[in-house]
Amino acid sequence: MTQPSDPPQPLVEYRLLDNGIHVFVVHDETTAAADMLITMLEGEVNAAPSNQIFRYIVDLQNAVNLPMAYTVRRTREKMANNRARPVTRGAHMQGETALGTIAQVMLSMLVQFSKDEVRFFHMDEYEAAVAWVLEK
Repeated sequence: MTQPSDPPQPLVEYRLLDNGIHVFVVHDETTAAADMLITMLEGEVNAAPSNQIFRYIVDLQNAVNLPMAYTVRRTREKMANNRARPVTRGAHMQGETALGTIAQVMLSMLVQFSKDEVRFFHMDEYEAAVAWVLEK
């Protein structure tokens, strides 16, 4: 008799913390996971009041090789199509990788001319990331 297996882990998990920070945990390194992250983030941003700062954390600990060029391009497209959205302030949590540095450069290019703020933090800087997201 076979045992029922655990349900598969979602590509991206979402939760809203008591302090108002939206947390997205990415569990896969595929374009499908990137698309799901972007779709989930876009949905939450669009549902938020446009006169408040949308505060979020993206946990990339399990997705160190997420296709960043693809993710940044798709995010830029989505942002360009929605001028009425709120300002965003996000922390991206990552481990030690060379791709992390590349991702930081790409993401800084994404927000360079926008009203949004994004910073990268190492996974062991979680409390600092939360504090930064809650500033302002």
